[in-house]
Amino acid sequence: MNNRNTTEATAPNLDAIKDNVKTLIDHGSEAADDIKARVGEVAGEAREKLDEALDQAETFIGEHPLKAIGLAFGVGYLAMRVRTSRLFPVAVIAGAGMLVKRQLDKR
Repeated sequence: MNNRNTTEATAPNLDAIKDNVKTLIDHGSEAADDIKARVGEVAGEAREKLDEALDQAETFIGEHPLKAIGLAFGVGYLAMRVRTSRLFPVAVIAGAGMLVKRQLDKR
């Protein structure tokens, strides 16, 4: 009889736990749907901006082919010089540290 009382007393607790878990799952599903929608919006905006940038680059190259070749050469040369510099690893570490600090300061 003592065992029956214990079972009857825990039955309402189990129902409450089931309801709480169902509520948590529903809220989690809603949050996941919101995040999924926002990621889709951001991806769409990024695609639009990339397309615009590509169109501008194509237009510039078509209108000024010699300038485009000169710019490409100059940027490539600077990138090569920076990449082969002895200070490159230090600059990368410093840049990463600055990005981490900025993210931590936002919080």
